[in-house]
Amino acid sequence: MNDDTTFWMNLPVTQREKIREEIHQQEYKACVRELTSMPLTKQVQAENTYLRSENQMFHNRISQNGTVLFPIPPDNFRVLYKYALDLTVEQRSWMTMLSFEALEMAAKSYAENPPQQKRNQMPLEAEQMLIDMAMENILWGTPHLQYAMWNIGFDNLKTSQVYSTLRRNNVPTTLKRRTKGIDWTSFLACMEILLEEESHPEPQIKVKPRSDLPKNPYRKWHKKLVSFYRNATIEPEDMALNKYLRVENMILSGIYYRSNKELNLTRAEKVSLARTASKIRGPNRDKMPLLTPAEVVRYARKQAGKKNGHKSPKRETKGTDDKPVFTYDKLKEYINDFVKKKLAEPKEEDRAYSRKSVHHACVTYFKREISIRTINDLMYELDLLPPAKRKDGIPWKEFKAIFADVTWAGDFFSVYVWSRYGILKYQVMFFVHLATGEVFIAGASDKADSAWVLSMIKSWTDAESPFGNKAKFLIRDCDKRYTKEVDWYFTAIGLQPRRITPYAPVMNCQAESFVNHVKSECLNQFLIVSEKQLKKLLQYYQHYYNTQRPNSKMQGWCIQQNETHHQNSGAVRRESLLPGVLTYYCRDNSSDSISGNELFRSASQMNYTKPGADQ
Repeated sequence: MNDDTTFWMNLPVTQREKIREEIHQQEYKACVRELTSMPLTKQVQAENTYLRSENQMFHNRISQNGTVLFPIPPDNFRVLYKYALDLTVEQRSWMTMLSFEALEMAAKSYAENPPQQKRNQMPLEAEQMLIDMAMENILWGTPHLQYAMWNIGFDNLKTSQVYSTLRRNNVPTTLKRRTKGIDWTSFLACMEILLEEESHPEPQIKVKPRSDLPKNPYRKWHKKLVSFYRNATIEPEDMALNKYLRVENMILSGIYYRSNKELNLTRAEKVSLARTASKIRGPNRDKMPLLTPAEVVRYARKQAGKKNGHKSPKRETKGTDDKPVFTYDKLKEYINDFVKKKLAEPKEEDRAYSRKSVHHACVTYFKREISIRTINDLMYELDLLPPAKRKDGIPWKEFKAIFADVTWAGDFFSVYVWSRYGILKYQVMFFVHLATGEVFIAGASDKADSAWVLSMIKSWTDAESPFGNKAKFLIRDCDKRYTKEVDWYFTAIGLQPRRITPYAPVMNCQAESFVNHVKSECLNQFLIVSEKQLKKLLQYYQHYYNTQRPNSKMQGWCIQQNETHHQNSGAVRRESLLPGVLTYYCRDNSSDSISGNELFRSASQMNYTKPGADQ
């Protein structure tokens, strides 16, 4: 079907749906207009101006307006000088911590006379490699950096050594490094990879346009958004300055936050930062300054969150003759009276009550919808929860520990996609193996109902089951998509569903932990513009998570290992599925170099045991 002539499969019917659709179109157009209002070159130039003012603010705070000298670790000279070499003569005046001449002198002195390492300190090469990893991969935490060093031969490295090295070299924590997101170079390189398939769309069947169907109002703006990111170019000089200022900002913020937990800006500092940040805003100036890819993604997610809003009038809370006044205090009072009345019944069988019975009584009395979670919270606050019923069988923790090898955990999570049909909310279905942590992403759809889940399960019955022959149990929540028919088909392929308690996501903590990883490490870093792009991102992350990302279930090693793991000799090389986001470090066996373990033991005579060596 031709995309230009059709708009949705089912058009709005009621007046409220039409009003909502108009709001969606206005928000979509406003967001695309804001994102594409200024060229990316000006975006980067404005970010550089902002970073310069922020660096000067940090420098003034640390040095007390230039009256106090603060210590700079020698390795910071090496890192800053590496990025300063790409700056032009005019751009070198933007350097805050040191002048270019002083930085060049300090970096050469550090290269000619490297510092002597202490006995309990890691070798200099390993320390430099660790700092470079932290600077290049701002999404990695301390455990991830430690496990990446283990993979290239430094398997005697302790967590305390990694943490002390990062702190000594003024590398801030992961939460501080993630605030500005990935840089523009990585963002555009990843968008180019993800939009590669969009440049060669599948041929569509040409049909004669129908005059009775309206055109798709989103297609024009979606095409404008995709072409903006595909054809975006940034001047190399501005990009080099942006990289240097980001590293300098990272070091200065690391120095500041070592002794200060918060940053309370004065009025003069707020005015100074706002003046530089306001140079890059487009038509909607009262919304946000678009300075970094992280801000672009945050703005898009914020606009997507408005998708469910509508201009319907609020319900009145005033009571009528047949409808009592509703407040939380009155609700709490009614629950207390209802339970006490139940407990005062003469017959023992009439004294029993449950949360469902209390919820039904409250809804009947107040004649309005009340969440059962609200009833549960109020009953917990009043200490009126019914005693838990004794259940036969082993406890939940013991069940998961005993049957971890044959148990998978399944769940859904949502992702907003800026498609050519508007802002769509996709549901992603995935499964996690409890014993190894291996992940299988089944699929994603904007209409992920029980019928879609059934179609996915039926496709597995035709081929080999992705869970293997040993799988027996499936942990799932109380989602409405899991109907009796879905459970029956799961049983048909060898998985017996085990439902968790309502409102207890901790019982399925492995699945919830994976949702946090995939969103913070991959999906939240991009502006997803199509279903193909979303599925490509999920495919990349599944491969990265199972084969290249360190996993705590495997004591820091990867789930699926090959010849690139546990290498001690060879030159270190970096592989990137998505630059700056999904990165993996390994060694090249073709070149000869000193082993990582030999290098470590030559600098420190301490004897460590390799974690998980007995496995």
